[in-house]
Amino acid sequence: MNIKVTPTKIGSRELVRNFKKIKTAVSNGEVFDVLDHGVTAFRIIPPIEEKLIKYTMEDLKKIQFSSGNKHLADDTDKIMYEL
Repeated sequence: MNIKVTPTKIGSRELVRNFKKIKTAVSNGEVFDVLDHGVTAFRIIPPIEEKLIKYTMEDLKKIQFSSGNKHLADDTDKIMYEL
């Protein structure tokens, strides 16, 4: 999806009247600035698609603290939070 960089300016009344059309345009990558008395009140942008990553226990083992100390997080909590 290509996102249109320059927003189209519309009034809040136009947003209400043409909501379905604007919703379709946003899903196609268009950006809108909604104005309130000529001042931008908010911007409507397409959602950013998030890539879901699933981790396994093997992945978590790989990112364990490189010091090898399995209790490093607990030790850090004791120092930081005086536990």
